[in-house]
Amino acid sequence: MTALAELAAWRDIVLDGEGGAIATIRLSQHEAEIMRDLALGDSNPLQIELELAMPGIVGGLPFIAELQTEAVHGLLSAQFGANPADENEIKAAFQSIPKAMLSFRRNGSGRNPGDDALRNELAQRAIYAMFEPSSEVPGQYTFGELPPQSPLSIRLDLPRRDQHITRVSWSFREFVASLENDDAIARHFPQRDDIRPFDTVEISALNQVPLDSSHVQRLRVDLEFTGRTGTPVHETIEFRPGDPLIKRISATWPSLTHRFEMRSKLTAFVTQPVGFRGPAFAWPDPAQFSDAADPLAIDLSSSRLGLAMTEIRALDGLFDLCASCTYRLNFGPREFEGTLDPSRMRGFVMYPAGGPVPNVTIVAHPIDPSHSDVIVHDGPPEGGQVLISPLEAQRREPLWVEAQIADPEIPYAVIEIRSSEGARITTRIVRPGQPARIARWPSLFAPLAYEHRLSVVRRDAEGRTKPIETEEWTPGTAPVLTIN
Repeated sequence: MTALAELAAWRDIVLDGEGGAIATIRLSQHEAEIMRDLALGDSNPLQIELELAMPGIVGGLPFIAELQTEAVHGLLSAQFGANPADENEIKAAFQSIPKAMLSFRRNGSGRNPGDDALRNELAQRAIYAMFEPSSEVPGQYTFGELPPQSPLSIRLDLPRRDQHITRVSWSFREFVASLENDDAIARHFPQRDDIRPFDTVEISALNQVPLDSSHVQRLRVDLEFTGRTGTPVHETIEFRPGDPLIKRISATWPSLTHRFEMRSKLTAFVTQPVGFRGPAFAWPDPAQFSDAADPLAIDLSSSRLGLAMTEIRALDGLFDLCASCTYRLNFGPREFEGTLDPSRMRGFVMYPAGGPVPNVTIVAHPIDPSHSDVIVHDGPPEGGQVLISPLEAQRREPLWVEAQIADPEIPYAVIEIRSSEGARITTRIVRPGQPARIARWPSLFAPLAYEHRLSVVRRDAEGRTKPIETEEWTPGTAPVLTIN
């Protein structure tokens, strides 16, 4: 394939782990000379335009939305029925929900962005609570079943997943103009002379396989090429986690009577699966030599190994909520396991390409060891990647505390609830036959726990109200508080 054909074709781009990317195109001697002349001339030989869809998380708004479940469900069901809708259509539908069916309650400090912004934020979160992804049309959703909660509370203050789309345009002319001096120009656009017999040349190995100490621990490429007298020369280059992406060795170009030929074979060394012991095993075994497309630039890729890749990545803020995460991938009879923590935010697992996509189970371990582990992901990766955001370690639905009056001699009471001393206090009035429900949002790892204080008004024997009695703060774990 010529360089022009390569430019016109789609290709995978390998991320380097530091926010950069690698895309290689090999030029023949003639193509390299043409490219150099074009680059340093007056033309603009290359214009690149990219549209990047980057998944991530965005902050929320300090409010909790409460929907009258049955009324909203009936309204949206009549509007959408079984027809799929995209995110913009769902946002428009939430803008038209009557105020009687929807309310917003502040939950923390911060600016109120206004009703329209709150409804848009609610719509983007309600997609996951009230809709199902369409199995036929990507990016569209079908209306789901009636949620069991009424009213349905949806927190707007938690971070949520989002996709940011950025368009980037890059001009080759602008890059050339930015080069400061002749040395910089020579470094990027070297004048490549013909190689003569017995010249010293560099052979480069470019590693595009992400290495992970808990999975693919090491990569070895064995080289067999023509030596100066025509005798085959054997060299080995190894890559380990943390090594540079490119390694080079020197070789001597053979005499005129011999053609320089290069063959290479690539072997990955993989940690033993869960339940097995022993050193890392080789993949493939045995590896086979193949001719190099470019004898001076050896490509090391997962496709050469016959492997596909899944990346497991923890996003910023996750380990403010949990101590670590264990991930486990199952494919065929093999199961591989790894751990993420504040010192190791990403891991890679490779598996045979062309087979079934593995299931990924991720368990978060609490900071407080007295709390229970929580499964934060269980399913296949999307696009070869699983992102674990703080949202996965947050409670999606509240735990409720209900305060009710059992003594008919109590006309009303005031209940105050807080998470702990110094925390924000929520206050509700309770009357006979009118219990108060208070939403609590403990950590996903923690059970319901709170402190409450009651201020109770009682009647005397003649029916007159007594002075209010205020109790001390008392710890509680029960979902129902009965006031006697």
